Amino acid sequence: MAWTQTVKIGHIWKDETLGWQEIRDAVIPHLRRLKGDDFGNLEDIIDELAETTTVGEFDTVWGFLYDYADAERIWIDVF
Repeated sequence: MAWTQTVKIGHIWKDETLGWQEIRDAVIPHLRRLKGDDFGNLEDIIDELAETTTVGEFDTVWGFLYDYADAERIWIDVF
């Protein structure tokens, strides 16, 4: 099954001059352009990601987002 959407954020993800909060803030606008079959759930996950206050929280919510994206056939390109 093919990917239905792609969001390219590798240029942000790999920028070693940015801290995790700056990466979070920079990727959120790109993620908000995505549309899932259950958009409310996707929007909630992105909102939760935007509100993370520790790198641990960010990593946990990122995992939820990545799982959701995989199930919805959305490729999050961090390379």
